[in-house]
Amino acid sequence: MKKDIEIPVAKDVHVAVIREWNDGFLSKDWNVYLLTTPPPKVRGLLPNA
Repeated sequence: MKKDIEIPVAKDVHVAVIREWNDGFLSKDWNVYLLTTPPPKVRGLLPNA
């Protein structure tokens, strides 16, 4: 049932829509790209040995 389905929250996701030339069909096509922002890198930590 619909109430049993859990939909996760998407964070740091961006959509880019770009019109590009397609050499195969000699036309302008719309392309959609989904971009995720990577988490920031942690610096200055020493690994546990």
